[in-house]
Amino acid sequence: MPLTRPLFLAALAVACAAPLAAQGRGLPDSLVNTKVFPHNTPVREVVNTMRGFTAALGVRCHYCHVEKAGGAPGELDFPKDDKRAKITARLMML
Repeated sequence: MPLTRPLFLAALAVACAAPLAAQGRGLPDSLVNTKVFPHNTPVREVVNTMRGFTAALGVRCHYCHVEKAGGAPGELDFPKDDKRAKITARLMML
């Protein structure tokens, strides 16, 4: 099964590009409501970690994050703590 690793890496690359492309915007300048990562952690590092989680678990961002009220369809409100999955994920990371 020598192709397993390259296929996984290709799938990971696609998964990494999709969430931000779907929202039609770039990365934020700073982190908001971080409770596990230090506040001075580079945004890119946190996003890459989250993308690794979504790829490993086979879920998308909306699994832990809620949609932004009054936002475009599918636009997520990342700082909100309204989903149990997000709270559970934080506890697991700690």
